[in-house]
Amino acid sequence: KVSGVISGNNNVGGLIGQLYRLDSAEFTGIDVAVVIEDCQDYVGGLFGYIYAGVPITIDQVTTQAHSFSIKGARYVGGVVGLVKNTQLTIKNAELIHTSYTTSSTTTVIGGGYYVGGLVGYFANYTSEDLDLTIENSSVCCTVRGSGDYVGGIAGYVGDAEHLYLTNVTASSAVSGGMHVGGMFGTIDADEVEIAECAVTTENLNA
Repeated sequence: KVSGVISGNNNVGGLIGQLYRLDSAEFTGIDVAVVIEDCQDYVGGLFGYIYAGVPITIDQVTTQAHSFSIKGARYVGGVVGLVKNTQLTIKNAELIHTSYTTSSTTTVIGGGYYVGGLVGYFANYTSEDLDLTIENSSVCCTVRGSGDYVGGIAGYVGDAEHLYLTNVTASSAVSGGMHVGGMFGTIDADEVEIAECAVTTENLNA
């Protein structure tokens, strides 16, 4: 379980601020009950910044309806703020905030630009074929940006070879400037596959 109050400048995460240059890694079974506030860029419920060099899998992330909140200036995500040059798989993630049954006015995941329910910003600046895969996951909270590129699942996905989404539900109240979507603010990918997914605000006073 990751819990407590965390603040900082850049590269701030409930588990790890910056995940950099690993041989291999898989993170499984993490419960998020963290409050992250007063931060600038690259802020995430688990990871602020990922530049791993190898594929990363994050499995079984839950909140158990805790009053978690993740706030920064730019590149803010419920799981990870910024993913750079790294193939990422997120599966069995369930981020549900306690406020979802009573109010949608609380900002749970918030920032300026590049804000997402799971991922703030995913970018591939290499010549390699790198994918973003999200499976069997749901987000139910408020995702707010004062600027552009805001999404209930990810704010911005850029230069991905494939974007795979299977059995994903976004039940978040999402707001921002330009490039705002229930699931994604902006997608720039060679191939997108979406199956058995839904966008709904029926559980929120949205």
